[in-house]
Amino acid sequence: MRRLLLLAALVPLLAAGCAAKRPVTLPPPEITPVTLRAYGAVEMKRVFAISGRALILASSPASFRIEVYGPFGQTAAIIASDGETVYTVTEDGAESFSRDEPGVPYSIKPEDVTSFLLGNPRPAYEFSGNRVETAMDEHGRLRLFSRPAEGGERGLKVLLEDYREVSGAHIPFRIIIDDGKRTVTIKYNEVEVNPALPEDLFSAGQASLEPRP
Repeated sequence: MRRLLLLAALVPLLAAGCAAKRPVTLPPPEITPVTLRAYGAVEMKRVFAISGRALILASSPASFRIEVYGPFGQTAAIIASDGETVYTVTEDGAESFSRDEPGVPYSIKPEDVTSFLLGNPRPAYEFSGNRVETAMDEHGRLRLFSRPAEGGERGLKVLLEDYREVSGAHIPFRIIIDDGKRTVTIKYNEVEVNPALPEDLFSAGQASLEPRP
C-alpha cells in the first residue's frame, strides 16, 4: 500500500518534468522586412583588415550600405551598392565597380548581401544554382548557406546566428560572410525594421549623414 501511495505521488512530478523539457516553438515571423537600419560592429579580415562600430543599411531587393567607423568616429571604410554598382571607400581611396566586374571586392551579389542583412535570404539560394548547401535552425530559419567555387567564381559560406524578433520580424543579429578571399563579421546591437531610407544612401561612397552608433 505504501509503495502504491509513493508511486501515485511521483506520477505528477514525472509528468511535470516531461512537460518542462518540451521544446518551445517560436511563432512564425509576422512580417518580412523591406528595409533595415542597424547599429553594431563589423570586422573585415584578409586583404585589408578593419573593425569598429558600424552603421548597416539594407533595402530590398539589392541595395545596402555598411559603414565602419574608426576609434575617433571617423569613417574608416564603406561598402555600398544600389544593385547595379558596388562602391567602396578604404584608406586607399574610393572605387566603384559594375556588379559583374571581375575586380568587384566580393563575389557575392548585391541582392544576396541585402537578403542576408534583412534576415530574408531566399534570393541567395533561389538564384545561385543547384549546387547550394543550406541548413536550418530548430525554428526553420536559415542558419547556413554554402556555395562551392565553380566556373571561375569563388565559393561562398554564410552563417546567420542569434536570431531575435524585432517588430514582428526575425533578424539574425550575427552574420558571417566568407567568400574565400575576405571574411566579414557583422553584429547588430540595435535594429530598426522598415525605416524610410533615401535612395542616395546606396548610390555613392561619401560618408553618410545618418546618425552614427
